[in-house]
Amino acid sequence: MNLHSDAERQAGILILSQLKMFNEAVVYFEQHLSPAFWKSFDQCVERFMKDNSWVGKANYEHQDYCWLAHPAWVIEGVNCKYWFENSSTVTEGNDYILAVLTGTGTEQGQFGFEFKLNAGYFGGVKKIASYASNVQQSYREQLQTLGLLEQGKGNYFLPVTIEPNLLTECWKEHGEFPVEHEVFFPLQTALEKLQQSTKILDAIFLSEAQIAVSE
Repeated sequence: MNLHSDAERQAGILILSQLKMFNEAVVYFEQHLSPAFWKSFDQCVERFMKDNSWVGKANYEHQDYCWLAHPAWVIEGVNCKYWFENSSTVTEGNDYILAVLTGTGTEQGQFGFEFKLNAGYFGGVKKIASYASNVQQSYREQLQTLGLLEQGKGNYFLPVTIEPNLLTECWKEHGEFPVEHEVFFPLQTALEKLQQSTKILDAIFLSEAQIAVSE
């Protein structure tokens, strides 16, 4: 039984008939394009943290992970009451994250930053869920205005989308991805929104954190 649609069969024919070109494209993307982009992505996040005295580590290029937190959120060392980290809403995970980030993946989903709570600091997951369910509507609306989407259990997600045409133009013009280029403007805007959200998030969770510590 043929389990593939006609479109999938045609795609397979095209790829196999041009296998050398497709192989070279994938190798070049993985060895050059993707690392170059994520290196600049990391630099953009690191610059934001330095300029605003935030803590964290941007190492998506090598570890597929970055996190950052307002200095007031630090408990000790790298242990924080809450923080932001990279995340995506895709479930299958078959696409390159750069495709997800540019909205060109095969699966619907977005890349962005997720607000995470330290469950141990707040007295456990159940306490967080209970408190998060009673957050004032005004705070929810303020976060929504900034673009932070409620994920449940106190987590919020801020999507980031890079324009694929700008990505192409940037590489065409520079042969790299300078952090000053407008292709990174959406990332810079998102980081500024994270900064703006800190006062709202503190208003929601700071008093609860103080209660948890005193118990």
